[in-house]
Amino acid sequence: MFGSATWLFGKAFRIRYLNSNNIRFHEELRVHEDSYFLSLAMAYTDKVRKITAGVTYLWRYNGKSMTRRNDGIYAYEQAVQFINAVDLSFIRISRDNPSQMPYKTVQFTMYNYFSMHTPEWMADDKKEYRDKAEMAFAQMLQKYAQYYENAPDDFIRGVYNEERAKMFSLGIETETFYDWFKRITS
Repeated sequence: MFGSATWLFGKAFRIRYLNSNNIRFHEELRVHEDSYFLSLAMAYTDKVRKITAGVTYLWRYNGKSMTRRNDGIYAYEQAVQFINAVDLSFIRISRDNPSQMPYKTVQFTMYNYFSMHTPEWMADDKKEYRDKAEMAFAQMLQKYAQYYENAPDDFIRGVYNEERAKMFSLGIETETFYDWFKRITS
């Protein structure tokens, strides 16, 4: 895929591809606009190439940036807005390219499960943010439940294993996926 699907850096797009698929930043989003954009960009093609020759991007760390202020609390404060941005992309993808929705729905479900079970998210001082994010995700998932419910078990297990390998090398889940899923969707 594109590596990280939440950050725009390190990616290049053919303008013809963006124009022919009407892929633009969402005018209502002020945060996580890149998540929306990338979700669409990945939904309309399977022609992704990885450039491996040389340095293609230079990044400068700024400890005082918006995303790093207050020990990185931004990621927790903006989790609901991130879910909203993905929801906006799902609205369009489910209309224009519904064949992508089973994978996208299951993948985003697993992403949220593993994200919200990292040691950082499980800290007591993040409980309020985690509760709000879980509620927002559960509400969003209701709209796309048929994609998850109709996915074969082996498909779900495969996506679970993909996401676990990408995201969860730092610890062990304190709540099983099925317990978490039941809790937030009940």
